[in-house]
Amino acid sequence: MRNRLFSKLKIFIITLLSINSITNAQTSDWLNYTCGKNIRALAEQDSNIWVGTIGGGLIKIDKNNNTSTFYNHLNSGIQDNSISSIYIDNNETKWIGTFGSGLVKFNGNNWTTYNTSNSGLPDNYVNAITADKNGLLWIGTDSGLVTFDGTNWTTYNTLNSGLNYNSIISIAIDTIGNKWIGTNSGGLAKFDGINWTTYNTSNSSLPDNVIYSIAIDENNTKWIATSVGGIAKLDGTNWTIYNTSNSDLPNNNVTSIKIDINNYKWITTFGGGLAKFDGNIWNIYNLSNSNIVDNYLYTLLIDANDKKWIGTSLEGLIKFDGTNWEVQNTSSTGLPNNYIREIKIDNNGKKWISTAYDNLAEFDGINWIVHDTSNSGLPDNYIHSIAIDNNNNKWFGTSYGGLTKFDNINWTTYNTSFSGLLAWNISTITIDISDCKWVGTWGEGLFKFDGITWTRYTMSNSGLPDNSIYSIAIDENGTKWIGTGNGGLAKFDGLIWTTYNTLNSGLPNNYITSVTIDANGNKWIGTMNGLAKFDGSIWTTYNTSNSNIPSNFIMTLAIDLNGHIWVGTLQGGLSKFDGTNWVVFNKENSDIPDNHIYSIAIDNNNSKWIGTGFGGLAVYNENGLVISREDEIIEENSINIFPNPTSNYINIKSPKFSSIKILNIQGQLMKTIYTNNNKTNIDISKWNKGIYFVKISSEYGIKTEKIIIE
Repeated sequence: MRNRLFSKLKIFIITLLSINSITNAQTSDWLNYTCGKNIRALAEQDSNIWVGTIGGGLIKIDKNNNTSTFYNHLNSGIQDNSISSIYIDNNETKWIGTFGSGLVKFNGNNWTTYNTSNSGLPDNYVNAITADKNGLLWIGTDSGLVTFDGTNWTTYNTLNSGLNYNSIISIAIDTIGNKWIGTNSGGLAKFDGINWTTYNTSNSSLPDNVIYSIAIDENNTKWIATSVGGIAKLDGTNWTIYNTSNSDLPNNNVTSIKIDINNYKWITTFGGGLAKFDGNIWNIYNLSNSNIVDNYLYTLLIDANDKKWIGTSLEGLIKFDGTNWEVQNTSSTGLPNNYIREIKIDNNGKKWISTAYDNLAEFDGINWIVHDTSNSGLPDNYIHSIAIDNNNNKWFGTSYGGLTKFDNINWTTYNTSFSGLLAWNISTITIDISDCKWVGTWGEGLFKFDGITWTRYTMSNSGLPDNSIYSIAIDENGTKWIGTGNGGLAKFDGLIWTTYNTLNSGLPNNYITSVTIDANGNKWIGTMNGLAKFDGSIWTTYNTSNSNIPSNFIMTLAIDLNGHIWVGTLQGGLSKFDGTNWVVFNKENSDIPDNHIYSIAIDNNNSKWIGTGFGGLAVYNENGLVISREDEIIEENSINIFPNPTSNYINIKSPKFSSIKILNIQGQLMKTIYTNNNKTNIDISKWNKGIYFVKISSEYGIKTEKIIIE
């Protein structure tokens, strides 16, 4: 059956600007590729598990059919894709805490956001949520403890209560209604409604003042998870400490504790895996002795069937039934991590994306391929820089493995062991018109490689002002403009070195993060203290005091096909500068997923591919995105989608063992279903009217069809 002839279907989705709605204009212009493998929050509602991720949004997993529904800032009312906490009340309303965008209420139909601007919430970082027997919400923020009854907000902080620390990261309520409050550095607080009691390392046996989690067992005993001190047990009077020295606890960084129907304690650790403790015996589950996929765990849920759902830091969500380990689908794309270091686009339009921790991703617009030391010739998984040469070879600068060339078949590595490159830690790579590679390092100077010979430039043998190189740009004359770590900007024409710094020029800072050159030969220099333009004679500086640039810490620069300067900042978002006007894109006024911008690449459609610090990969085109998809498709009579047009539901007839993905016209994934049935019914009654695309994949191939929701 796999040998069937597949036809080809090419779909061009052109999203047009809306002149009537700012919201529609933003949505039509943005795409976001995220990873949902960093799990921070879990909650159960009937047959559904709700999952909060860092950067990947909110996911609903149906336990009965193992399908995942993805909610993010583009397709829902969530303002932030980083979710810190989830609580589901007796009315099945979801209360969702975010990292920086406040508290979100979702009743199944409507989304409501509470933040410091529109409510009594004192801080937009919401770390913990629970409710007492009267339904009063207790909310932990970075600026105190808050209660909310649906109308009124009450804040408890160090100024107006006995709370001794304002950053609240865990809350539990015992059988008599006492609130137990874990803080980020102030220890444990107990509040009975009138009196406050504080427990910390100074006045009690509490081993650490950072309290990640609190669980209360059937005897009203408190089990307290700490960041470096292991577990503290408090029975009301006596303290018992469990740590790696006096017990079989695998790690003293305990992130979560939950208690099952047998009163067994299940403990997640950051580095030591999962532990079960029955009061006498410890059972440890880690990478060495089980099929758990990660030892770095953040959170845990025990569901109504006593199954354990374990949130990991890098490998997603795991379900454990006591025997079998099953990884759940928590990512709507193949992006391996949401921290993007570098993006480059090769001669065929493929995107090469280096992410934090351990991944290089290759993306052709449809398929994702992840390269690392286990499946490729990469010498190191930490990739800081990427360059594409005239022959479409990829060059990767690593943190600990030197420089690697990939010709799409073979991998070749250059470092102190195998070449004249006397450095392991590569910070930047630029290729000149003669195909020579200019390689900047951390602390080892600048190297030139012509394919045979290596030439090294350092402070000792040249006019290079600093041995740490962060950026290199080459002008039309072949002159190199070199941004250094603390020596300012160096100009090298092949013979003469010229240094520009804060003492002899208009450069605003000697720490140069990025250098680019426009069509008029102007040099644009990003620094830790603003942006500089240098035309060869005159320096012009742009900062938060004299322009609308949103941050002085410039991380990356790019020039689009219209000659506009795109500026990525630390915490300030993305800016476009046309020489006169600044346009700022941030989480508050656009669909960009994060305000930390580390890399920008411009494709042939003038779309901006934006690498963020926590929000994954964003794509933006102010004239509308053009997405080209070329898929192998299943034979026409194998698929039937009806009714179409529709308003309430669709039925999909497909081969067994299919994945069904529904995308809106912007290309954003709306729903993913993995089915073993020939027929699937999907409720779309609450979706917005418009055009959608259903992509069905099976062993027979892939088919994409358009549907219309009226």
